[in-house]
Amino acid sequence: MAHNGYVTAPADLANLEVAVTVLVRDDAGLLLMIPTGDGQLGLPAGAQRAGESSCDAVRRVVFDTTGVHVEIVDLVGVRSDPELRTGDRQMFSVYFLTRPLSGDLTAGEWVEPEGLCVNDLAPSVRHCVEHALADRDTPFYA
Repeated sequence: MAHNGYVTAPADLANLEVAVTVLVRDDAGLLLMIPTGDGQLGLPAGAQRAGESSCDAVRRVVFDTTGVHVEIVDLVGVRSDPELRTGDRQMFSVYFLTRPLSGDLTAGEWVEPEGLCVNDLAPSVRHCVEHALADRDTPFYA
């Protein structure tokens, strides 16, 4: 069979949802955290829409969630955990580091990374924050 440069996805990939998770860090080193429904702090995150690039999804998700416009600085990592599900769909999340450009904060709060308690963060968020703040040269894969 001739190779056309594209891979035909198996039917079970229809149950895979691509998401972006975004760490926003300002020039003073503060992190933009949002409250989650379970009392913890989280990062802006959301599904990438069909026909949307990951970069566009990052900008949209952060603005829609917080009112802040951002610029992408780096790739922090990728995570694909079969236990991380939304209904019957498995999440595949790409983590980005960004910096704020403009906008008025409508949700969330700027926090000092040192002031974050381990129990305040979900394990996947904690991993992302720790990795990004360590200034590692390579993204994480989980």
